Amino acid sequence: MQPLAAGRDPVTALASLGRDRTACLVADPSRVLVLLLKPGALPDRLPSLAQSTAVRELDVARIESLVVKEILGAGTSTPIVRYVADAKEALRQVQHGGAAVSVLLNPTRVEQVFAVADAGDVMPPKSTYFIPKVPSGLVLRPVS
Repeated sequence: MQPLAAGRDPVTALASLGRDRTACLVADPSRVLVLLLKPGALPDRLPSLAQSTAVRELDVARIESLVVKEILGAGTSTPIVRYVADAKEALRQVQHGGAAVSVLLNPTRVEQVFAVADAGDVMPPKSTYFIPKVPSGLVLRPVS
């Protein structure tokens, strides 16, 4: 754990730091901290971490288990936890009093989604926010 260097763009820093291992940023109104999972760390010892190897390898599963549940003491059923798709918006909310803490993580890669599907497992909640969204719906037209 270390503070993010002053003047460094949080989103760019996270992408760089999390390229080869699990990383996240935890921001509060006064600072942004970088959390990096040590190589060889054994997150499987946590009971809240998924049982499937494919899911265990996901940053979102590791960060939810290690940071959100263990360190922050929150979970997906906690009414005060919100998911924001835009990292800069999540940081703005913390800076302007709309949230106490923001946890940022890198997006799930498409090949990770395939690995989880190939393993016959399901992705954790809120881990598959992809854009552009495919429009869906139903249109009815009267037959004349």
